[in-house]
Amino acid sequence: MHRLFTVGLALTLAATLAGCSTVDAEPDMSAPIVSAVDQDAAAKAEAERVQAEAAQAEADRVAAEQAAAAQVEADRVAAEQAAAAAAQEEAARIAQAQAAARASVEYKNCDAARAAGAAPISMGQPGYSRKLDRDGDGIACDA
Repeated sequence: MHRLFTVGLALTLAATLAGCSTVDAEPDMSAPIVSAVDQDAAAKAEAERVQAEAAQAEADRVAAEQAAAAQVEADRVAAEQAAAAAAQEEAARIAQAQAAARASVEYKNCDAARAAGAAPISMGQPGYSRKLDRDGDGIACDA
C-alpha cells in the first residue's frame, strides 16, 4: 500500500512539473507488493549466504595452506632420508675401501711396519705375516 501511494505521488508530481493538470496513467496494480518483513527475511538470507560463502572460502584457504605445509614437510623428510642414505652408502664405500686397503697391506720388514704405525701386528690383523713374527707367538714386530 505504501509503495502504491509513493508511485501515485511520483506520477502526480511529474505531471504537475510537466504542466499537465491531470495524470492519465494509472499505477500498475498487478506488480507484487513486497512487505518489509519479506525484505528483511530476504536481506537476512542473503547475509547468511554471503557469510557461508566467506566461511567456505576461509576453510578452503586453510585446507590449501595445510596441504602445502604437509607437502613441504614430506619433501623435507624425503630429502633428509635421501641425504642420510647417500651418506650411509658413502660411509660403507669408504669402509670397504679401507678394509680392502688393510687386507692388502704387506710390510717388507718390521721397520716398514713401525714406520707405518702398524707395529705390533697381531695375528688376523692386516699386515700380519709369519715372516714378521720371529718368535711365533701371534704378534709380529713385537720386539
